[in-house]
Amino acid sequence: MRLLFAFIGAPVMTCALLYFMASLINQPIAMQRDKHSNPYFELLVNNQDESYESRTRSKPIPPKNKPEPEMPTTEVQQSQIASPDMSVALEIPSLDLSNNVSAMAISMPGIASVAPPVAGASHDNSAMPLYRVQPRYPRRALRLGKQGYVVLSFDINEVGRVININIIEAQPKRLFEKEAKRALKQWKYKPMVVNGEAVPQRGQRIRLDFEMENKK
Repeated sequence: MRLLFAFIGAPVMTCALLYFMASLINQPIAMQRDKHSNPYFELLVNNQDESYESRTRSKPIPPKNKPEPEMPTTEVQQSQIASPDMSVALEIPSLDLSNNVSAMAISMPGIASVAPPVAGASHDNSAMPLYRVQPRYPRRALRLGKQGYVVLSFDINEVGRVININIIEAQPKRLFEKEAKRALKQWKYKPMVVNGEAVPQRGQRIRLDFEMENKK
């Protein structure tokens, strides 16, 4: 009977002992694994922290914006500048200055028509002088005490300006022609209107007389 219990209990005890020994062997290995795993993780974390700190330390700290120095303000005193009087008094030269020159007699023998009348055309009005400038008496003629006249021919364009001025006759010659032409260029005429449209007028003629009071 005892021998039977010995044969049955021996294998059971052996298995239990082996199981116990195996459990004792496996437990340190797991603990060792846990011990080895934690330092490795901590090492990685520490390395990452150190690398992050090194990167943050390596970045240069931008300098603070220094306040810009204030520029000295200079007060500009604006002096009141008296504006010059731009009004210009236009004086038409009169011929009775200190030289005792009389006003000029301007002879206008008439205004020629533009062309022969066309059948069915209505002539609204003819050209009329709107603005005239008195010619100046030449200094040379005053110095010499000369009198004379100039006969000129000219045309009137569509806007009433005098064009194509020519000297037909002058007495005396090469004395009054320049001033006569200069004055006539500034004249303004009312243009002729034919059928509601302004037309040029050609073949106009005028005589400008230059006379002095002391010569009358």
